[in-house]
Order: sequence, then C-alpha cells, then structure tokens
Amino acid sequence: MVGCGGVAGGTTVVHVGEDAITKATVEHWVSVIKRGGAFSGPRGEAGGDITQRALALLITSNWLVREGAHQGVPVRDAEVEQALREREREDPELGAQRRAAGQTVADLKLELRAELAAEALRKKLARRAERIGPQELVAFYDAHRSLFGTGMRVTDLIEGQESAAAAAAAAPQLDSEEAGSEVIHEHVTRAAMFMRSPEKVKVVDQIFTARPGVVSRPVLLNKSWAVFVVRKVIPGRTMPFGQARAEVLTRLAVARELALARSFDRSYTARWKARTSCRAGFVGPGCPQSTQPLGAYEDPFSPREHALLAEPMSYS
Repeated sequence: MVGCGGVAGGTTVVHVGEDAITKATVEHWVSVIKRGGAFSGPRGEAGGDITQRALALLITSNWLVREGAHQGVPVRDAEVEQALREREREDPELGAQRRAAGQTVADLKLELRAELAAEALRKKLARRAERIGPQELVAFYDAHRSLFGTGMRVTDLIEGQESAAAAAAAAPQLDSEEAGSEVIHEHVTRAAMFMRSPEKVKVVDQIFTARPGVVSRPVLLNKSWAVFVVRKVIPGRTMPFGQARAEVLTRLAVARELALARSFDRSYTARWKARTSCRAGFVGPGCPQSTQPLGAYEDPFSPREHALLAEPMSYS
C-alpha cells in the first residue's frame, strides 16, 4: 500500500485495489489513536470505535491518494516533505507529541499525503467550475439582474461561533441597547470581493432578502456560525454588465463547483468502495459489508456531512 505508514508485514485484512493493509498496521494505528495521535488535520476526526477509526484512516487515506493519481493530480513526495516541514514549523511540539503517541514520521506523512490529495482534488474541481463562456455570463446576468445592485445593507453581525446553538445563544446581544464586544457593524454590498466562497455568497443573499430589524437564524460564515440583523437599507441601482461581470463569474463558478462536488462525490465513493474488500473483524467505513454511512472525515466531498455542500445555490 502506498504510504500506509505504521508497521509492515503480517496478515492482510483489507485490500484497496491491489494495495494491502495488514493486521499489524491496523493494530499500530489503534495504539496510536489510543494515545491521542492522528486526526490532527483539516479533515477532522473519524467516528466509531478505535478499530473502526483506524480502518477509516487507512482505507480512506488510500482512497484519496489513489483518486488524486486517477484524476491526474498525484501528490509528490516533495510536496509531503514540504507540508511536514511547515507543520513542524507551525507546531514546535509536534515531534514530542508524535513520539508520545507512538507515531512514526511515515504515519504523519500518510495523513499529510491524504490531506494534500483532498486539496488537490478540490482545486481541480474549482478549475473546472471556472470554465465559463461569455454567453453563459450574459445569460445569467440577464436572468438575475436583481442580484447585481449597488445598494447597501447596514448590518450588525456576530460571527465565529462554534455551533448553530452557540450562535443562537449569542443572538440576544443584537437586540440589546448596548451591543456587546462580539457585535460587528458592517456595510454589506454585493461586491465581488466578498463573494469568495459558497457560504459567503449565501450569507450576502440572505442579508439582502432579510427583513430589517429581524434577527436571522444561525448561518455558516467563514467555516463557523453567525447571526445578523439588518439595521438600514440603502437603495442603489442595477450595475451594468461590465461592472457586474466579476461577480457574475464568481456566482456561476460557486454554483458550478457545488454541482461538480456533488457529482464527484458519488463517483469517487462508488469507485473506491467497489475496489475495497475487508475481512471479518476488520470492517469499517468504506468496507462493502459496512452499513455505516461515511462521515465528514471519511468523505471530504460529502454534501450530507459538509454544510457548505449541503444546499445547492438557488436563484429566483
């Protein structure tokens, strides 16, 4: 198995294509996870018992690395080495933590390689989404002129909350006479510079359709949760196409990237689950026998698990 990390040799308990994961490797990762190692990257943490978490790491890391190669964006050894150096520079305690958990350098490289593969795949989807012709831009602009106004919404905002419940609990600050330190005063426009991610596009649209004075429900913003209230509406005019072109392009790219990610997720998981086989006693997420749905860690492209991919963009 490419980049399997851990301990080589022993009885094979899982196959992903022609690659083998041994019992010894699974047991090694079970020990690492028990001691607090693994799951330190942006994919989050796998679910299930310790053995299932170890299997999820090994199986789906292999999936991502193999999919990157399949899609023509393989992760090079030099990229992994650079990522490791950056991680060590950002966290001077990384080496001590790794040794305390019983992790090898190869273990860290396995997780990093999978993270880099997921990022390479996301970038490829983004590049595909940006292939938009001039006729598509004009057609979208003509059909959705109301989205391209120069108006402004004066808005109070609380962001950076860990959960929807935390954002809802913070919302009363927006109604208090003396705004708390968490409240941010924003003059929101539909400027293209603000439209850099699906969640921001959604939040701007929600701000421009919200009733003034009514506190919103929790919304995703900058990968955390927020609530807002519109204080004042400043009317504007519809931007001409030349002025709105950058925003039209961003909106179409965002919508297309979401659609491509959902389509990619179906083909990606089907392809690799069909090439995975697991022995009894070593059945985890991704194994054909498993009825457990893939979570956010196991499937970084899942619209079910990742809120930013859960809802398609809709324009009226």
